[in-house]
Amino acid sequence: MGKINFVDGSSAVPGQQEAQKQTSKRSAWDLSRPEDRESSSDALFSAPADASKDTPSLFAAPHEDKDAFGPDYGYRRLRFRKSDEVNPYADQQDERFGFDPRLRAVLILGVVVLVVLVLACLLPTNILSPSAHPGGATLAEFIAEVQSHAVGLVSFFTGQETIFTAYMWEIIAAVLAGAAMGLSGGVYQGALKNALASPSTLGVTSGGSLGLIIYALLFYGQGYNYSEVSYIAGVESMSTGQWLIDTLGMFLSSLAGCVLIVLIIMVIAYIAGRGHVSNVSLVIAGQVLTATIGVVMSVIQYYLIYVAGNETLAQLVEEASSVTFSGTYSAFTVLVFAVPLLVCFVIVFALSGKLSLLAFSDDEARSMGISTSRTRNIMVGTCTVMTALVISFTGPIGFVGFMIPHVARRIIGPEFRYLLPACALLGAALVVVVHGIAYLGIPWFNSGATGTFTSIIGCVFFLVVALKSRGDKRAEWF
Repeated sequence: MGKINFVDGSSAVPGQQEAQKQTSKRSAWDLSRPEDRESSSDALFSAPADASKDTPSLFAAPHEDKDAFGPDYGYRRLRFRKSDEVNPYADQQDERFGFDPRLRAVLILGVVVLVVLVLACLLPTNILSPSAHPGGATLAEFIAEVQSHAVGLVSFFTGQETIFTAYMWEIIAAVLAGAAMGLSGGVYQGALKNALASPSTLGVTSGGSLGLIIYALLFYGQGYNYSEVSYIAGVESMSTGQWLIDTLGMFLSSLAGCVLIVLIIMVIAYIAGRGHVSNVSLVIAGQVLTATIGVVMSVIQYYLIYVAGNETLAQLVEEASSVTFSGTYSAFTVLVFAVPLLVCFVIVFALSGKLSLLAFSDDEARSMGISTSRTRNIMVGTCTVMTALVISFTGPIGFVGFMIPHVARRIIGPEFRYLLPACALLGAALVVVVHGIAYLGIPWFNSGATGTFTSIIGCVFFLVVALKSRGDKRAEWF
């Protein structure tokens, strides 16, 4: 191939020294192996025969370049110095020998989240409850509770049935629910190109809750343990078959409510945007529908309590609009919850690369071979199904899908192949931590206050992001 010399940093290249100060230092890449040189032969330069250090050229001998580093194999080779301005092989170097920093960040985040989950499992329950500890819990009682949870955690993973087992299944359900809501928020924001979009801000969770309430009013006329759907199906009361049928019915009703709200807000935003989906109208329509559904649910509860006198059904309606993990108390219930969620996870992660292309305009995305409408509908539809599953099993967890994508984007970046896994991890960690805090026994809050805490945090976060996007003159999506 002839002589292969070094890229020289001399003044022969105008403006090179100034550019070197503004660029980060890159590590050297040694093309010493024959196969590496042959694969890059079209990009290598050969120096003229009379090239020397006194010649104003880009080429110099290896031994004359004091900044060059690495082993000497006895022949001249292309070397990139630490202070080099440009490394045309940087991408190939990172691909072959490096480790993607975004993937590294996701892995580190996964380890951190795992540690947070373990610590959340060790949080003592009812330690702040005035009824459990009238005079306040002492440090010894706190340590004893933590030790009890640690023993229960070990017993759970060793297959031993203890009182702590049901609590651990609730935590696993919280992990799945948080991951689903965080993932749904990331997809909603990416597919709709709206930084304020999420199942909560668009009213999707409220629609799912309304579907659950309608199902309860229609088929739970006699209270908790009686379902007309199960009776018509000929299933024995209080059996596994009854639970499966009622769970399916609640999921379908919740899904119908979620889909109906999505269709309504999309139509409103399309009409307001005069043929194009308006991001501002999208959020406004979602908030209006959320407020309207809240009023409807309040009227229903008032009628059941003060007019019909059916407090049992009124309590059931109230629980349909609150977050509780008490229904996921066994391996079977968690398995029924987890299997469809995992299928949705696979679909979303498989299409995450295409979701990144939706950041371009529809015409540009179509020119890259992406069917924008089909991809957007599949992604939004899959996340709507995940939202309906979470609502039917645990209740509407507010604002997790809104907050988490913003935090994950700050850590990982905008690339959805890495952003979506980060959203799932952070969402799981947030819901489990808030669930553990709700079980501390804080006065005026019960174990079902998970949705209350996430809503309080989410409202403040929503105001901050709304004000930031108002001051951002570049675009509504950032």
